[in-house]
Amino acid sequence: MPWLDPVVYDPTVVEKDLANIEALGMTMVSIQILASEFEPDVWQVPTLRMHQISTASIREERVKAVNDFLRRVERHGLRVNVYLPGADPLYFNERRFKHR
Repeated sequence: MPWLDPVVYDPTVVEKDLANIEALGMTMVSIQILASEFEPDVWQVPTLRMHQISTASIREERVKAVNDFLRRVERHGLRVNVYLPGADPLYFNERRFKHR
């Protein structure tokens, strides 16, 4: 399950972790965001259908989690290195980033 999943993402835990990072004198955090994190996991689809939850709402909740995380990081005066697979400047994979 992706860390951005609304079931897993806990703003209280994130806030505590960021406060600890700041207290340690660190200035940056690094995260990895996969395109697949914005789609429901295959095993979730039957449950989502049963509860009439759309894949769009899962995507929306995960985007909210990213935005929440980035706002919290900013409040702690930290910088973020976001790793996007395929977006390496030396080996950029343009096909992965074309609008679908």
